[in-house]
Amino acid sequence: MQIVTFVEEHTGRIGHKKLAMVTPMPLASAVAPQFRALTACGPLEVGVFRNRQDARAWLQQPAL
Repeated sequence: MQIVTFVEEHTGRIGHKKLAMVTPMPLASAVAPQFRALTACGPLEVGVFRNRQDARAWLQQPAL
């Protein structure tokens, strides 16, 4: 929640960015979508992936 609050408070300086979260572990895979949901209304577009290859491919696509 602290990261989400920080992003919200500094939206003007951050602008729209993409963040790829690679979470091969089951527990992290469960928490990452919750983080993505918390940031859905802000300037941070969050993608959750199980491997770096998929994350890199997504990061190379234009942001929404």
